[in-house]
Amino acid sequence: DGIRDLVRSRGLGDVYKRQDKNFGWRSEGDLGAKLVSQKGENVARAAFTAHRRTFITDSDLTSIKRSGLTHVRVPITWAMFAEDEEFERGEEIVVVDPMYRDRMFIQASREDLREMVKKIKKNDLRVVLALKGMPGGASNDEGDGAWPHEASFFREFSKVLSAEEDSEENKRESSDSSDSNQNRKNRKLLFGGTYSSTKYGEGRNKKLIKAKTIAETGETATANFLNWLANLDDDLKSTVVGVSLIDAPTAKDPKQRAAALTWLERTSQICLLYTSPSPRDRTRSRMPSSA
Repeated sequence: DGIRDLVRSRGLGDVYKRQDKNFGWRSEGDLGAKLVSQKGENVARAAFTAHRRTFITDSDLTSIKRSGLTHVRVPITWAMFAEDEEFERGEEIVVVDPMYRDRMFIQASREDLREMVKKIKKNDLRVVLALKGMPGGASNDEGDGAWPHEASFFREFSKVLSAEEDSEENKRESSDSSDSNQNRKNRKLLFGGTYSSTKYGEGRNKKLIKAKTIAETGETATANFLNWLANLDDDLKSTVVGVSLIDAPTAKDPKQRAAALTWLERTSQICLLYTSPSPRDRTRSRMPSSA
């Protein structure tokens, strides 16, 4: 009964606080982790799934239409598209943030998102779909799933970009050396760059590999989201009039701000690939290299 109360409520927090005064959370990722650890994956999945399916109803959309509004914005957790595979309803997985292991997200069903777009179309509204957050957090606010951890996505991505720049410099310096072929065999970085295993110490390599993992997870979520949109039925696709690929990014210094702008530039290029009228151009591609 407590779980039914939880998932039927419009305020997940109010219900749980009434049941357990010691149970509290700061963000979606924090709540997901606590539900999984204290109640189990099945309960956590049932709670989030039911809440998402009932939080916005047809009556809500009808009221929005009657008020004279014409568009709605639907935020989407990056975790919904963290995996290439699309899971059936009831089989949504728990996604662990690769940066902060104490942040867990209950993957929303893509079928539920389709149903939401159908409801919006039924009420003669248009929608902007907004990809919310990124692995490690992209915004320093309570709406970001990693909160109150520091939003670190663009900090980590800036490390990948710095490695790309170092790699290009190394290739230029060693273009005439006998070991240039070996340099080209070095480990691949995001977007096609490489880094030398000899230039950095072991600790630096581990940090760079972690930064790459975080960036690639964000890339995968973005590409899967756009691929899902490209394959949406035409009658529903016409209801989607815009997308937001990053929401209120936090960048604390010039290097991170530059990384955020580079991310937006590259994801925008991917967006153009997926929205191209040519099916051939819609073939899934990783982000283009800056080289």
